[in-house]
Amino acid sequence: MDNAELLLKEAEERLINAQIALKNERYNLCVSESYYTIFYGAKALLSSINIHPKTHSGAMSEFSKHYIKTKHFNIKIGKYYFEFEKNRNKADYDILITFNKFKAENSIEKANTFLKECEKILKKK
Repeated sequence: MDNAELLLKEAEERLINAQIALKNERYNLCVSESYYTIFYGAKALLSSINIHPKTHSGAMSEFSKHYIKTKHFNIKIGKYYFEFEKNRNKADYDILITFNKFKAENSIEKANTFLKECEKILKKK
C-alpha cells in the first residue's frame, strides 16, 4: 500500500469516527473528526503528486495551489476544507462553542462528499 492509499484509509477511519461520535451525541468530536476526514483526503491527493506537507496550514495551502486554483478538484466541494478547518479549531479549542446535531450531521455529509471527490481523482491516477 502506498502513502496515498494509507492516507485515504485514515480519512475513511476518521469518517467512521465522526459517525460514531454523532451516534453518541458528541457533536464537537464529530465536527473535528469530519475535518480530519477532509484533511487526510487532501493529504492523500497531495501525496499522489509527491507533495508531503508537515502542517495543517501547509496541507491547506498546497491543496489550494495544486487542486483548487488549477480546477482539478470541484471548487464548491474544495471549499469545505477551509470551512471545516475553522470549525475544527472551534470544536477542539473553544470550550464555549458547542456544535449541535444539525451541524454535526452536515459535517459528516460534507466530509463524505469531499472524500468521494478525492477517491474519484485518485482512481484516475
